[in-house]
Amino acid sequence: MLESGALKFDIKNYFVWSSGHRMPVYNDTRLLLGDYDTRMMVSEGFQDTIREKQIKYDMIFGVATAGISPATTLADSLKAPLGYVRSTPKGYGLGKAVEGPDPSGKKTLVVEELISTGKSAARAISELRKSGARVNHCLSIFNYSFYISQRIFNCMETFDDDVLEEPCTVTSLVYWDTLIDVAAEMKYVSDTQIGLLRKWKKDPFNK
Repeated sequence: MLESGALKFDIKNYFVWSSGHRMPVYNDTRLLLGDYDTRMMVSEGFQDTIREKQIKYDMIFGVATAGISPATTLADSLKAPLGYVRSTPKGYGLGKAVEGPDPSGKKTLVVEELISTGKSAARAISELRKSGARVNHCLSIFNYSFYISQRIFNCMETFDDDVLEEPCTVTSLVYWDTLIDVAAEMKYVSDTQIGLLRKWKKDPFNK
């Protein structure tokens, strides 16, 4: 992520996230997925996780839109059925949020690009469960490990006036603490910036 330029820091001019929050870091994992070798590396990382965690699945569903690409590569590698979940139901046609094969009664593995607040992944998990899917695990490339996402996936925090009725395990290939340690070791950012980023992580939403 560091070498590809996907992870960007700006302590002075914060980035605006899709959530509306202003943050000193932005992770554009789409840059990773433009390269074939990197896509395969991500897929292999997911496959290793599936084996290590003994995750059972019948089909793979990506979280639209950024989760669709890694979900597709993983599903192709596993020769598994593939679908995706829209952020909101389509406003025309069949008006569905869940697109692809019928997940009813199926063990469904969710794939997300990254986990920040966790709301987009939780929304997808909720929609799949409403469609009858059995969702117990979500994979992501990157995870900020924010406290709010941990609460959401453990049914302790609401999102969009909804709440998960059952917990969902989230496993990511890269976590914030590990990445920032590597950034410090590689001198990707200054010691002063590292200190500010570590401080920011303790209270990212200024609560």
